[in-house]
Amino acid sequence: MRSARGHAAQYRFTDGARCGQIAKVEYQEGQLVHVGDPLVEIDPAPFQAAVTQAEGQLARDQAQLELAKINLERRHRLAEQGRNLQAGIRHANCH
Repeated sequence: MRSARGHAAQYRFTDGARCGQIAKVEYQEGQLVHVGDPLVEIDPAPFQAAVTQAEGQLARDQAQLELAKINLERRHRLAEQGRNLQAGIRHANCH
């Protein structure tokens, strides 16, 4: 198992995949750490806010999709009723 001694000079974590403010440092300056040991805890609040916002947008989009489906079905029914009405008028005009 590998280990190292070191110190943290910065309290902002960025590695391309995750970026955020450090909420808690899990080690002490000069402490021996091993591979896999947690070093910091990133504040989850900004990430949770982004998830909550995305869930709200998804709910809005799903509601808009459902409304579009209802409107499409209504338009199909109206078009069918219009075709039936025109056929009835043509039939009435023939007699």
